[in-house]
Amino acid sequence: MARQDLTAALRCVSSWSGTSYPLLRSTFRFTLSSENDVSALQLAILDNLRPFVLASFLSDAEVEIEVVSNSLNSFIKLVDRSIAALDSNGTGIVFYPKSLNFAMDAAAGIGNKWGGMIFRLIPREPFPRRALQPNGSTLTVHLGIVNEMNLYPREAIPAEMRIAVAADVIGNGHVNILCAPGKPDISEMYYPGLDFHGFYGSGKGAVTFQVASSSEEEFYVLLYPIGCSELIIIPLVLGPFIVSHSHSDIEEDYPLATLRPLCINRSERIYVKESSSDLPGKVWDSALFLCDAVFDHLSSHHEKTLSILDLSSGNGAVGLYLYRKVWKYLVDEVEDFKLALTDVEEAIPLIKENVTNCCPERYHEIVVDTLYWGEEKQIDYSPFDIVIACDLVYDDEYFEVLLVTLEQLCIPGKTIIFLGYKPRGLSSEEKSVLWKRLAAIFQMKELEIQERTISGVSDIWNKSVGVEIWKLWR
Repeated sequence: MARQDLTAALRCVSSWSGTSYPLLRSTFRFTLSSENDVSALQLAILDNLRPFVLASFLSDAEVEIEVVSNSLNSFIKLVDRSIAALDSNGTGIVFYPKSLNFAMDAAAGIGNKWGGMIFRLIPREPFPRRALQPNGSTLTVHLGIVNEMNLYPREAIPAEMRIAVAADVIGNGHVNILCAPGKPDISEMYYPGLDFHGFYGSGKGAVTFQVASSSEEEFYVLLYPIGCSELIIIPLVLGPFIVSHSHSDIEEDYPLATLRPLCINRSERIYVKESSSDLPGKVWDSALFLCDAVFDHLSSHHEKTLSILDLSSGNGAVGLYLYRKVWKYLVDEVEDFKLALTDVEEAIPLIKENVTNCCPERYHEIVVDTLYWGEEKQIDYSPFDIVIACDLVYDDEYFEVLLVTLEQLCIPGKTIIFLGYKPRGLSSEEKSVLWKRLAAIFQMKELEIQERTISGVSDIWNKSVGVEIWKLWR
């Protein structure tokens, strides 16, 4: 697969830019056979599509890039690098994996790759902050359904399936929203046949809601599926939207945030912001079950003092959920609770933002710091009672330094490690080798965990979606 061939194919996009005929949809199919192919396709995409993305040319068009590969790691690298470099959350560009022999399909026992997945609602384009009129405005949100790696599950959802979407206001009692009567305010050429607020089985759709407010306000919108018991879909929180008479104080270039609701109980939630451009800042499937696994352990082990490290915490979701829930339900048992959230330098701003938003009254009791695997560094609040390792085993190249770090952090007779794993890039043979190395250092016990409405969905066992939860100690 030569780069010049890809460049020639993708340049057909630019041929429409100087005409009066807008590009509506164009599909390109490529095969990844090696790491060189990943680099070639990435460079071809950036060379030829970036100018149009940055100019918002593709806001009314779509390019589908369908990639055939037997290497999930290669596909992830391609998507992650390209979206980050485009600096646009992938506006107008949809990456599809085609006929990928994912190790996770076999490990999770997924027959048709449908019932064994946890999906997410996402915005299909970055929304700038915009002013809505207080006396009534309508707003159309273009949505997608993806798996935890931001991949559209083409052929994983029956094409005839209809998934309705509803919208609620959160964080403001003075704003009312309601899905507009009839179908979404969209072009029939953009979503052919979409005559209701939601999705067809393609995984792409839209919702239009009407906004009413008695004054100028800022608010967030919770978007969630209704009447769809067959699929596990995590809701989306999008905002802040602005109700204002004037555009003068609105930062048009500032994108709206994408957040995930995590339920402390039926009436209390935290909203964890996700990264808009890369995978490390997402809420992974394993995180949902680790939240329950660790809290169940804490509920049965009454400790007066408690310290937890969320290792390579991404956006801090698991640690922050546990922090809020411990102070909600175990305040009589726990007198002193300290939390440390660590990751690489690039992740620290997102973690700090979530700490401020999710735990404003106790932020001074939470340490946010860098920690690179293999690094000998003393983190405040150590030694730790609990270490959370959520989806950190995905590439055998990094396993050696991860193992060194886990061994350093695990104090014999004190520390318990909760490890969440879902097959993403390792073959069954590679995983077997790594697990033998873990077993040579730690005592290990696999847990069965039922996720209980943490993410807005309920009654899911970890094994049913291919997630493994392990308890390690020395």
